Amino acid sequence: MKKDESTKITQFACFVRNVTARPIRLSVPLGMMERQPPINPQVLKTLIRVNRERYCAGVTEDSPPSETWPPDDSPLGEEGPI
Repeated sequence: MKKDESTKITQFACFVRNVTARPIRLSVPLGMMERQPPINPQVLKTLIRVNRERYCAGVTEDSPPSETWPPDDSPLGEEGPI
C-alpha cells in the first residue's frame, strides 16, 4: 500500500476470504521482517508440503510434472532475508 519512512512503518491491504468483511490495513514496522532469523530450509520444505496437503487439489497421473520447491541450490537458510 504505502511506505512512510518518517513514521518507520509500511502498510499493506489484506483481505482474507470468510474472515474479513472487506480489506483491512496492516501496519508493519520497517525492517521487522529483515530482522527475523532466516527459516531453516528443511522447515520451509515441510511447511510447503503440509500447506499443499491441506489446501491444494490432489495430484493425479494426468497432472503435469512440477519442479520441487525450493530448488536444491536455493540460498534459503543462509544469511540474509529470503
